[in-house]
Amino acid sequence: MTPNAALVEMAMSYSRSRILCAAARLGVADALGDEVRSVEHLAETCQAEADALYRLLRALASIGITEEATPKHFRLTAFGTPLRRDVAQSAWPAVVFWADLLADSWPLLTDCVRTGKPATQVRDPNVPSRWSQDPEASSIFRAVMGTGPAEDYAPIARAWDFSRAQVVADLGGGGGSLILAVLELHPHVQGTSSSVSYSAL
Repeated sequence: MTPNAALVEMAMSYSRSRILCAAARLGVADALGDEVRSVEHLAETCQAEADALYRLLRALASIGITEEATPKHFRLTAFGTPLRRDVAQSAWPAVVFWADLLADSWPLLTDCVRTGKPATQVRDPNVPSRWSQDPEASSIFRAVMGTGPAEDYAPIARAWDFSRAQVVADLGGGGGSLILAVLELHPHVQGTSSSVSYSAL
C-alpha cells in the first residue's frame, strides 16, 4: 500500500479527467452509439491507433463509461451516454471545457500564485493556449456557461445587493440564467445578458 494513499489519489485524480477528455475529443461515445463495436471499427471511426484505443477503452471501462462485452468489443454504459454529442443534455461540451480548454491554465497555477499574475501573463507567449487553437472554443463556452436553470443561480443573485440598481448587465452570460435569477429576486431591475435584454414580468 502506498503511504498517505488519500493524498496520492488526489494527486492522481487528473488522470480521470484526461481519460474523459481523450474519449470526448476522439468521439468514442458517438462511435459506439447504441451498439457493441469492435476495437478495430472504433479505431477506424475515431481515426486512432487500435492498440492505444483499446487501452483507452479499458481505462474508460474502469471508471464506468464503457463495458467490454466480449474481448475487444465494447458498449457504452448509461453513465457514459451523455458523452455523446447527439443526445439531449450532452455532457460533451462541459467535459471538453473543464478537462481541456480550462485545464490548459491549471499547470500555471504555481507561477500565478508566486507572481500574483493571471495565467494569461504567466504563459510563455510562444506557447499558444488551447482556447486560441480550438475553433469550437466559443461555442463550447456558450454551451456550458449559463445553461443551468435560473434557480441554480439564485444564491449568487441573493449574495449581492441589487436594490439600488436599475439596469444589470451580465456580460458573457451564456444562456442568461444568471440574469433571470437576478430579475426574479429584484423585479424592478432591467437586465441584459450578451445581446439579449430582459425585464421582470
